[in-house]
Amino acid sequence: MKLAKLRREDIERWHAERLVGRGDEIRPVTPATANKELMRLKHYLNRAVAWSYLKENPAKAVRNAKRTTGPDALPHSGGARGPTGAASDPLRPLIIAALQTGGRRSELLNLRWGDVDMRGRTPLTETLAETLRALPRTLDPEAWVFHAWTPEALSLAFGRFVRGVGLRNLTFHDLRHDAACTLTMAGVTQRAVMEILGTGTRG
Repeated sequence: MKLAKLRREDIERWHAERLVGRGDEIRPVTPATANKELMRLKHYLNRAVAWSYLKENPAKAVRNAKRTTGPDALPHSGGARGPTGAASDPLRPLIIAALQTGGRRSELLNLRWGDVDMRGRTPLTETLAETLRALPRTLDPEAWVFHAWTPEALSLAFGRFVRGVGLRNLTFHDLRHDAACTLTMAGVTQRAVMEILGTGTRG
């Protein structure tokens, strides 16, 4: 690829692949390693701007991957094969959380342990409570619940999972729609569904 054609989305895709891997071609690395590589790339592109090869740095707005408070966790490519029931599968807890809460991708990835009421289980279902109890947790309330994921890495891994099980045209956002349908079929009013999912009310 020519330097002038390099775009932010190309860099985000590369950064995501460094986190989740790409089949047997690219093995996943820790968030710390991926962030160091991104920092180097930003530096190189800044020099390209300084030398007038580029008008602006396309990597400038690319976000670092979230890091754990303890040892780095690998969102390994094996997890992209889907929620097999293994607690170590990094995708499974996120899929369950999306189906149980209808939460947006950004809301789930920004969730901190201080936001979760495990004792009162509000507003947790039993399924979600069991899933969260199985996750590694620190005493820091500001620690991320679903650490080491960027939005791009999650979308990439979920896309590989759905293709691997033979599904088409299914995105992570569709899990939110599934949660809404489940609530509706359970007899929850449309207004209540909209309030639960944070989509506002009509009329």
